[in-house]
Amino acid sequence: RNRGDEAIAAYREAVGIRPDLADAQCALGMGLAKKGSLDEAVAAYREALRLNPDFAKAYYNLANALGRQGKTEEAIDGYRKSLRIQPQFADAHCNLGNALAKQERWDEAIGEYREALRLNPKPANGHNNLGEALRQVDSPGAPGDEAIASYREAIRLQPNYANAHANLAAALLERDEYDEALEHAQEALRINPAHGAAKQTLEDAQAALSARGGP
Repeated sequence: RNRGDEAIAAYREAVGIRPDLADAQCALGMGLAKKGSLDEAVAAYREALRLNPDFAKAYYNLANALGRQGKTEEAIDGYRKSLRIQPQFADAHCNLGNALAKQERWDEAIGEYREALRLNPKPANGHNNLGEALRQVDSPGAPGDEAIASYREAIRLQPNYANAHANLAAALLERDEYDEALEHAQEALRINPAHGAAKQTLEDAQAALSARGGP
């Protein structure tokens, strides 16, 4: 119900009564993380893991908090520990891919995104992120068909996904497919009028069409 302070107070009372309850420590960490109290959240997750070293969700949540703190290498380690315990954890694969992408470890990131989508093909952001990673390893200025297909699947799953439209527009522009690039840039801006990358792609596509004598 978005009554975060009351939830945190209740979790604190729970761990006061049962300090050995790993689930309560993890839930406390989630409440604190949602509030932005990341240092306290990390401490709660670490306590949950001290109590239960095989707690996959606690490792996952700890990795998420560490990633928000900019501790990417520690976050990667947390996701990997989570996955060693629960290999079918699709969200952990996806977020591990995101952390690897931050370090520009594109091939590893692609592997994690593929596994996440094999386990759960429904999240649009997973397809969009896979498209972005694939685009990084494709020939410069020539995004491959799989990257394009990944963006299209993200849009099919979530038609109002501004970033996916913007990314598809940029990829199509790189392939000199100016008309469709223009359409997706316009759609991204319809959804999010402040989308800077879409604005730039729109301008570039318009300039290319004008130079070609198009509309």
